[in-house]
Amino acid sequence: MPRIANEADFHQGGLYDNYAEFPFHASRAEWIGTSYPAVGKIIVVGCAYGYLVKHLRLLGLQAWGFDLSQFAIDRIAPEAAPYCMFADVARQQDRRNVKQMAGIASNGRFNLAVTEDVLPCLTDNEAGVLVNVAQQDAVNVLHIVTAIHPEVPGDVESRFADLNWKTGVDWRALVNTAGGSGHRILDAETWGEW
Repeated sequence: MPRIANEADFHQGGLYDNYAEFPFHASRAEWIGTSYPAVGKIIVVGCAYGYLVKHLRLLGLQAWGFDLSQFAIDRIAPEAAPYCMFADVARQQDRRNVKQMAGIASNGRFNLAVTEDVLPCLTDNEAGVLVNVAQQDAVNVLHIVTAIHPEVPGDVESRFADLNWKTGVDWRALVNTAGGSGHRILDAETWGEW
């Protein structure tokens, strides 16, 4: 994927100084553990610093992650480091390497793929590629997105205006069009689904 969020911009300069301590990492892991009991092997696509992987593993779940941001992988949470790697979902060899890390045959599939705030960092075409790859590499797919809420004035911070902001309904339409009609989409803020 050619375009990624600038992790250095997000996590330097004070905006997310305490990102590791944000409570949503544990909350998301608990939601996944409750919604997918006995899920098996989980891959977190766009794992950033590995905090979701860390919290999933603290719950006893088998989770791995990968990210396209070398900046993020270089700063991975120590507890997640053995389970996360740099990879580009668009490169077949990288996808095989991720499966190998998790002990899955190259033609096998994860039980669950989770994209965590990845879709807004992609163009519509790139998001479509990601949806297709997730469909191929996992039995179940969950997209956690921060969607815009038109009814809330100033909902999108101007600092992140270059991201691909959509309403939940628009994310559902894009994912369906890309072949992910069975994928679940979870609002990162309201916990609602589309």
